[in-house]
Amino acid sequence: MLRTDKKFLSTITTEKRAWQGIPSIEVTPKGRIFLTFYSGGIREEIGNYAPVIVSDDGGKTFREPIAAAYLDDKHRCFDSNLWIDPLGRLWFTWGLHPDDGVYGAICDDPDAETLRWGKPFLIGHNVMMNKPTVLRTGEWLFPVAVWDTAHFSFPSPYMNFSGEPGAY
Repeated sequence: MLRTDKKFLSTITTEKRAWQGIPSIEVTPKGRIFLTFYSGGIREEIGNYAPVIVSDDGGKTFREPIAAAYLDDKHRCFDSNLWIDPLGRLWFTWGLHPDDGVYGAICDDPDAETLRWGKPFLIGHNVMMNKPTVLRTGEWLFPVAVWDTAHFSFPSPYMNFSGEPGAY
């Protein structure tokens, strides 16, 4: 689901994208800029992917995707986010539909020459459109919400899994 293979990444370069939506940005302490958004197809639809692009020159230029969330042509990855946690790690998160999982992968050293991502893992169900928040207690809150089924045009096994839409 987290793709870093150059063959796949070459199919989602800037020149091949018709649109980009719901962006997120993060900057490392050394000034490396990471951007993510989602795209694919001609609209929000099955087959969407969420790439990560990087700038090492203050945003003047960006490398083509270095990673992307994409499963297959039966799913859509969307609402991706980037966040540097208090430990200095870069989190890349995204939604996966129709499974309605919010997934993440962590890069332990986002300023490294070669970026290495951990294995993707499930964070929660449905949608997370914002970065986590760190409380004064040190606890981390991930803003995951369960949306009402009326907001989606395709079926989902996890919609309203708690019985009530809302924030969790």
